[in-house]
Amino acid sequence: GPQIRNRTFPLEELLMTLWIAGAALFLLYHGLGTWFFTRKARRWSRSAGEETLRVYGEVCREMGVRRPPVLRVSPEAGSPMMMGLLRPRLMLPTEDIGERELAFILRHELTHHRRHDLWYKLALLLANGMHWFNPLIFLGAALFALFTVFLSCARPGRMAAKVSPVEAVRYTEGGGPKKAGKREKVR
Repeated sequence: GPQIRNRTFPLEELLMTLWIAGAALFLLYHGLGTWFFTRKARRWSRSAGEETLRVYGEVCREMGVRRPPVLRVSPEAGSPMMMGLLRPRLMLPTEDIGERELAFILRHELTHHRRHDLWYKLALLLANGMHWFNPLIFLGAALFALFTVFLSCARPGRMAAKVSPVEAVRYTEGGGPKKAGKREKVR
């Protein structure tokens, strides 16, 4: 009768296939997620207004940023952020921000830009993709993210320390400075 050949699948091949599949799925998931988000945020973005651009120019000059990223406003950006490796953009979710708070936000985001944090995040993402099975890499990436946020908050934090307590309370309780000419509703 016909001989049945007993073929075994080597463990090394199985593990290599599993590792490649995991890395591919990890990178595909994060790559497509970033691409779709960036595309949506850019599609619904608009140019910043005159006053916002004025503050942006002042902050760029103050920080010595010679080639600042394009400043856009997009409601799809849940918070201020840098996006784009080759053509960086600074996205604001809204322009309904007081001038002083806007300057702090812009300094924070421009610090990310000056330190090339997006490139470091890409390197970490690639390391995560190659070592998707290793929890220490995820811990390292989380610590790096925390560290970059800490560094980018240092200078704006020192400047925020100079804000008067009354102004600080107004930002935390009232959502920012009151616009001239607008009155609060009396209950």
